[in-house]
This record gives sequence, C-alpha cells and structure tokens, in this order.
Amino acid sequence: TIGHNDICRYGINTKRHLAEIKTNISQVIQKLLKRNPGVKIVLIPLINLAELKREEDAAGCSKRFLAFQSCRVMRTISDNGLHKIEAIVAHINDGLKEIAKKFSDNIFYIHSIENVMLRSNFIQKFDCFHPNREGYSMIAKETWKVMKPHVCSSLAQPKQP
Repeated sequence: TIGHNDICRYGINTKRHLAEIKTNISQVIQKLLKRNPGVKIVLIPLINLAELKREEDAAGCSKRFLAFQSCRVMRTISDNGLHKIEAIVAHINDGLKEIAKKFSDNIFYIHSIENVMLRSNFIQKFDCFHPNREGYSMIAKETWKVMKPHVCSSLAQPKQP
C-alpha cells in the first residue's frame, strides 16, 4: 500500500521512491488479477496532508507530534514548506491514477476523495494523524457514492450460464 505513512517515512524524498512504490502496487494487482481476473479493486487517493497539518496546528496537535514522534514531516515542516507536501501528495495521486488507467477494467479510482478535507473533528485525538470513526465514515460514504452505480448495475445483470 501507499499512504501518508510513506510520506512520513520518506519525507520530501517520497517522489524519489514513487517508481518503486508504483511497481510494488502494480505487482500486487497483477497477482490478484492472476488469481481472480474479474476482481474489482477500489483505489483511494491520498487526502491533502498539508491541509491536515493546518487543521492539526489549529487543534493544538504540534505537542502530540513532538511527544509521540509519529511523523517527522508533520513535526518539522514549516507553513512555508506545506506546498512541498501538497506537491508530493499530488505526485503520488498522479501515480495512482496511472495505475488505475493501466488496470482500468478492474480498478475504480475514487477521484472525489482528493477533495476531502479532514477537519480536526474527523481526526483521531490521540495521534492527530489518522481519521477517527467519523473521518473513515466520510471517506466510506464518498467511496460508496462512486461505487454504488457500478455495484447496482452488476447486480442487475443476469448471470452468465
């Protein structure tokens, strides 16, 4: 998988590791398709981590970042450097879109998630980083909004003998 934790691990060098990450994701998808050619995969883009950082600063999370040492990038990036994080997230999401196009018969890429803003009331209070129940619920609802027509239409089609 790829996610915000990868940005935390690689920092502003995440772009350098994107080719490796894309290869790994593609290999996993190929293995899935080999075992089950009809499988449908939902690919969810990363949410804007820079916006999350702004929300977290407003919610007083900077002390938690220092205490838990959870994400070096989130602890050390300045407000002026947030554009770098935005560029990394956009670059990763572009890579995920490429993968989705490559396997377009099997992958649903949920574009609208890119615009989701996780406000402080949608973030776990203990780590100020991961979505809480309401945050995951919002992501799930957005995903279902995209998936529902596809699921309903496939259920309505008669099964092949």
